[in-house]
Amino acid sequence: MRALLLLEHRFKRNINTGKVYASSNSISIELWQRYLNVFNKLSVLARIEDVNESIEDKYLVEHKDVEFVCIPFYIGPKGFLTKILSIRKVLKNCIHKDMCYILRLPSISGTILSKMLYNRKIPFVVELVGDPWEVFDSGAFQSTLVTFHKYRSTYLLKNRVKKASGVIYVTSKTLQKKYPVASGIPTVSASNVILLKEHISESAKIFAKNPEFEEVKLISVGSLSQLYKSPDLAVRAIQILRKEGFKVVLKWLGDGKYLDEMKKLVQELNLTNHIHFIGNIPKDKVINELADSDLYIHPSRTEGLPRAVIEAMALGLPCIASNVGGIHELLQDNTLLPEISSHSLASLIKHFITDADKMNAAAAANLIMVKEYEYSKLNQRREKIYMHLLHLMK
Repeated sequence: MRALLLLEHRFKRNINTGKVYASSNSISIELWQRYLNVFNKLSVLARIEDVNESIEDKYLVEHKDVEFVCIPFYIGPKGFLTKILSIRKVLKNCIHKDMCYILRLPSISGTILSKMLYNRKIPFVVELVGDPWEVFDSGAFQSTLVTFHKYRSTYLLKNRVKKASGVIYVTSKTLQKKYPVASGIPTVSASNVILLKEHISESAKIFAKNPEFEEVKLISVGSLSQLYKSPDLAVRAIQILRKEGFKVVLKWLGDGKYLDEMKKLVQELNLTNHIHFIGNIPKDKVINELADSDLYIHPSRTEGLPRAVIEAMALGLPCIASNVGGIHELLQDNTLLPEISSHSLASLIKHFITDADKMNAAAAANLIMVKEYEYSKLNQRREKIYMHLLHLMK
């Protein structure tokens, strides 16, 4: 049977070749096999932007058993409102009695489609990857309607989860508590990370540097489409540490509309030799950059369960992060920021890089924990829900 997967990811389509590409490393062609292990064919329903530019083949996501269905392209709530009628028409045309539906939420289009499916008594599975309350409470939005959107989106998501026929949570407990299912509905916890056994380091990284005399390499991975990942706070934290005499440098991997703004901030603070915003790079190069670093930082204002943190843990890196979403399920308490601010981040970085024992203990603990997120283990859990959905449709 066919399956339809609705994603919030914004894809790109080359207008000269018609080929479809991911816009970042967060989606890869390997993702489709997760669904094709259970279903014969997969339709991916998402926004696709037509572009006239060359894109590296490593971002190519086409597959012989996967078709792409285009939601009219938009960016942000205002853009959505200008195309709401055409979007609803596309969603309505995607509804078929012989299709299995998997909706990755939160998503504006996913909220609409889930209501359409429920009204037609068609089962659907939710993959719950984030908390809209936390997103709108992060301070990343300046609109006067933030409070309205926070309450409305949270209410709608709770409603859709209650009406789902099965739910896959990326967290083990956090999202489950806030967005529970109806009685008797099957659920599993499984991160979206694709972490193969061969990607897990055999040993944790050993740190033995003096940060006042030797360069300490920090790294972070995150989209710059919004300021959810707090790149601005990371920049200012590095400024604080450099002023205190610590030889810290930072690489930030990720692209988005705030990339140029972050580069400008780095220039204004005279940190161009110490902070580098790299943009998007292929997955293998991300792994190389992580492996070459001493400490991973993730000061997000909002999260579900960040894949980037898990990938850094798998390389035996010590990690420090904000205590949002399900991050506390991954990291030890002493590696979590007490508050999301540049001073708090600088303080925690200093606390670790000046204590090699703490760095090495965190790295070792991460390598033990991350083995629970190995792909085959997670896939077994997901397939239970997909098989349940398949059974409901027969």
